[in-house]
Amino acid sequence: MSIYNNRPVLLPNTFGDLADSFIASATPSADSAPLYDLISGGRQNIARWARSTSSRTLTYAASLAVKNLITHIVVARADLALRNNTGSDLGFEAQWYHSTTSTWVNFPNAYRDISDLIGIDAFGLGHGQDLVFENNLTTWASNKARLIANYGSSIISTGLALSKFYACSAFDFGIGPVADPRPAWKPVQSEYARYFKPFNGHITYEISDIIRLIWPRLTQSKFEDFTQVSQLLNWPLFIYDPSSYLWVHKLEHVVVQSYKWTQQNPHHGNLEVTFGRLRHYE
Repeated sequence: MSIYNNRPVLLPNTFGDLADSFIASATPSADSAPLYDLISGGRQNIARWARSTSSRTLTYAASLAVKNLITHIVVARADLALRNNTGSDLGFEAQWYHSTTSTWVNFPNAYRDISDLIGIDAFGLGHGQDLVFENNLTTWASNKARLIANYGSSIISTGLALSKFYACSAFDFGIGPVADPRPAWKPVQSEYARYFKPFNGHITYEISDIIRLIWPRLTQSKFEDFTQVSQLLNWPLFIYDPSSYLWVHKLEHVVVQSYKWTQQNPHHGNLEVTFGRLRHYE
């Protein structure tokens, strides 16, 4: 069970922002997206590896001075590996590094397979493409996170492919949002509006839908914390909704299009955020 009951949280790629290095156990194939595109970017960017070993490993590493609590790991387009390969023992494993004991520690329920996919598909249906791992330890900070794709004894025809590997420090508003008027996405109406570049960004993203969510009576300090979320107005992030407070499919991959803070009194206000849903591909 998630520790974030009855409310969604934001999952930015905290370690993608802070890490000194991002290393793969093997170089992606020449015809795939560069390794860097797993840190951010659109869902159409896919890194691929041919099958040559029983596993592949991706690792974020930062200096000990910037240790952070790794609350979640997200794998976007995990379905490419899990659906397109044979064998029931193919899956992903998430770990964080315990710097005191110099050991790698599994996330709770660390091994995930095709039955754990969440989010939507290219048609907006709840046939998930992504995986989320949640770490219910709230005290240990780490400077490393890694993802392992295990092939086991599977007969792999297409190797490993995925779009994103996020190692996240969740941002928890502490309360659930309200949707205006309800938690439904509104399709983008014009071709011009379909392409959006974040305020501090360098990449234009194709979005398919937008939604406006309001967090009422949020504390001033919580709003200030929100503005410090890693790459908030640059990179995409995920909205993770483990208890289906807003969506039964539990996960959305979004960019922040805008936000507005309306002060209600010296200590509280309403935060209104407009999100654009990244286009999903087959």
